[in-house]
Formats: sequence, structure tokens, C-alpha cells
Amino acid sequence: VCVGLLLAALSIDLASVFALTTFALNYMPEVGPFVAMILPCPIILLDSRLERPFLVLLSAVLGQLALKFAFSNIIEVKLIESDKKLRMHPVMILLSVGIFGHLWGPTGMLLSVPLMALMKISLFSELVPSSYRDPILIVLEGDRDAPMKHGLLPDRAASGSGSGLRLGRGVWAAP
Repeated sequence: VCVGLLLAALSIDLASVFALTTFALNYMPEVGPFVAMILPCPIILLDSRLERPFLVLLSAVLGQLALKFAFSNIIEVKLIESDKKLRMHPVMILLSVGIFGHLWGPTGMLLSVPLMALMKISLFSELVPSSYRDPILIVLEGDRDAPMKHGLLPDRAASGSGSGLRLGRGVWAAP
């Protein structure tokens, strides 16, 4: 949307087409946005209606670079770090990319992070016992207190069989 508004403000033909193309190409990490920045260049340079096509070209490319920088380094980072449920340790992400890449090649590398996120979300189901859930959460997040940070209680305290007594850091006992 922002790229489309920028290109429309610069009076570039096919601004909405370039906006949709930018949206689609942004799914290709790092390479896609730069390809999307180059696509409008011939249209800008060959447009006879523009008085200064090189200035418009420079404005369009610098504006798109500024938008890419703002979205990927500021906005996306804030959105991702505010999401507590999907937090994963960077080493686990790299490990999953390597393992899935070894198993399924480039397709596995693309699918590795969404599959790990799906696995982590499925851990929050009540069907998963805490004896399985808690160690996996600790490994995925790289934090011993991960189950407590998510407000998850051990099975015996959550099942209603008793009021569970917390003895210390992550240790529970039946009453």
C-alpha cells in the first residue's frame, strides 16, 4: 500500500500494478524487494510526461529503500518481539532450517520456520501433557522459565485434583 501511494504521488503510471508486484515479491527474502524496486525504472525513464525522469527515478528508488528499511528494521521487529507465543531462540530457528533443508531441500528451508511455529502453537493445546510440553518449550525458547512465562501449570495442578503447591523455581508438589 505504501509503495503504491509513493508511486502514485510521483505520478508514475501503473502504480497499483507495481504495488501488487511489490507485495508478492516481498515474500522472497532480501532479493524480492530489490527486484520490485527496479521494476518501475523503465516506465519512469521512458515516460515522456515527466519533466525530470531521473529525479523521479531517484525519488522512487530512495523512497522504496526508505520504506523497506522502516518496515523490515523497525515495524516488523516490534511486531515480532511483542508476540510472546511465537518466540523462539535464533539457534533453534537456524537448526530447523538446516534440518528441514537437509530433508526437503530448498522447499524445506522455506517451510521450516512456519512448521516450527505450528509445532510451538500446538504445544499450547490441553491435549499435550506438561511432561512433553515443558521440555520442548524450554528448548525452543532457550529459557528455563518458558512454561511459567506462558502461564502454563503442570498437569496435576491444572487438572483440578488438588491445588498444587509451588516449592521453588518451576517445582510443584501435590498437597
